[in-house]
Amino acid sequence: MKKYIIVYCIIAVLVVSCNNEKQNDTSFKIESVYDSIRSCPACGGVFIISLSDILTISGNIELSLEASLDLDASLTKTKISKEFPITEVVIKPSKNIQAENYVVKLNASNEVYDTTINLFVEVYDWPSEINEGSSIKKDEYILWLQDNFPEINITQATQWITYPTYPQILIVEHFTFLNDDYEFRICSHAMIPPYDWSMIRLRKRNEIIPFLAVRQDSTGGEFYQIPVEVYPVMLGY
Repeated sequence: MKKYIIVYCIIAVLVVSCNNEKQNDTSFKIESVYDSIRSCPACGGVFIISLSDILTISGNIELSLEASLDLDASLTKTKISKEFPITEVVIKPSKNIQAENYVVKLNASNEVYDTTINLFVEVYDWPSEINEGSSIKKDEYILWLQDNFPEINITQATQWITYPTYPQILIVEHFTFLNDDYEFRICSHAMIPPYDWSMIRLRKRNEIIPFLAVRQDSTGGEFYQIPVEVYPVMLGY
């Protein structure tokens, strides 16, 4: 009788072990660096999504979106994995979108597990155009980048999608320039010299951490590199 009990216990332990191993092989968690952004008609926005708590997972995680058509939401990568764990959700609101709150549902799944996270977009009635001062300042920074970081390969001919980073925020004006390679942010203190400082921040697409930030204390002053964490971030993103 003892032999049967011992065999039964061994089988039970093996079953539990196999179940735990299976769970470890398939469990995953996705998260957004921030889950809320502001936007406006004919503007844009980016959520950075990462795969975490990977454990021993292998294979691809399939991604899909559910969102209002007026947001024109898309993924930079529809599959992520342990080797390539980062993607982005990009929105390009239509010019006729209503100023209200929207939810983007991001679903992630593999053969045995799926999960969904919600991302929130608050659309404001706000102009999408960059002002002349910030546009001129951006061009000055690009000239500095060409001289000091030519390997980045950003020039005056580089094409961008442009939109205000924080609609309805004044005094310090924030704009984002986006293309397939970079997120280029600029902010400027809308004051007269010598109080008109400005900064830029660069992030490679499908990466989390920005890699370069630069500041100018006032118009006509020197540009100089600063730690990326010094660049001012508002509203959590």
